[in-house]
Amino acid sequence: DDPALLAGGERTAYAELVQPHGKEAERRHLTTTSTADFLRACLALWAADGSVVLSRGEAPADVLVERSRTEGAVGP
Repeated sequence: DDPALLAGGERTAYAELVQPHGKEAERRHLTTTSTADFLRACLALWAADGSVVLSRGEAPADVLVERSRTEGAVGP
C-alpha cells in the first residue's frame, strides 16, 4: 500500500500503478501535458509490452495525426 505516485492530491499504490490496459501490445502516441497521466500511460503500455511515441509541445491536429501514422502508433 506504499504510494508509488503522488499527484494532484491523489495517492497511487505500487500494485495499482503498473497494470496493462489491454491484451495486445500497442504503440501509442501520447500528447498529454499531465506528468501523472503520462507516467501511468507509459507504465501500462510497457507492462503490456507496448511502446510510446511522444510529442513534445503543441502541434496542430494534422501534424499529430501524421506523426501517429508515420510511427505506426495509435493516438491523436
